[in-house]
Amino acid sequence: VQILDEAIEAAVSLSHRYIPARQLPDKAVSLLDTACARVAISQHATPAEVEDIMRRRQALEVERGIIGREAAIGIDVADRQARVETGLAETELTLTAAQERWDREKALVGEILELRARLRGEG
Repeated sequence: VQILDEAIEAAVSLSHRYIPARQLPDKAVSLLDTACARVAISQHATPAEVEDIMRRRQALEVERGIIGREAAIGIDVADRQARVETGLAETELTLTAAQERWDREKALVGEILELRARLRGEG
């Protein structure tokens, strides 16, 4: 994670203003450390949007299993089954689109980091 000079200045001024219980530079360093950890984790974690769609798909698959068991004992579930199958198809399309967008974003971040490293090597 790259930390700009402006970020250091902002950490010092904001931590001085909003974290009165601790002393500088400890509170500014702690603030930067927390921010950097969040950025590093977010770069490798599955986005919340993708996780939400995956949970929705899983819930629909569970519902499909329940419908199958209910149909086996003779309960009329045609309407629910049609809704669940339609929902699953839509969710799969949405999930595929979200994962493709996430993959493109990861590739762009990788390219940016590579270019930044190359610029540092030449500079």
